[in-house]
Amino acid sequence: MKDTFTINAMMEDEMEEMMKHHGDFQLMLDGKLKCPCGEEITNDNLTAVKKIGGKLVYYHNIICATE
Repeated sequence: MKDTFTINAMMEDEMEEMMKHHGDFQLMLDGKLKCPCGEEITNDNLTAVKKIGGKLVYYHNIICATE
């Protein structure tokens, strides 16, 4: 039997709308949205989003998202 897994993905325009809905898009534009490692999240480096404890957590690279 072959192992399978699911990849959840979102288009860039959907990401912007989701961030606006949650009030995080302006935080990103203002330089106030941070990766758990402390790196500033920008439109260019946003790599992943996870829901942890009911809160959205944004990551600037895949290494932070998998730790």
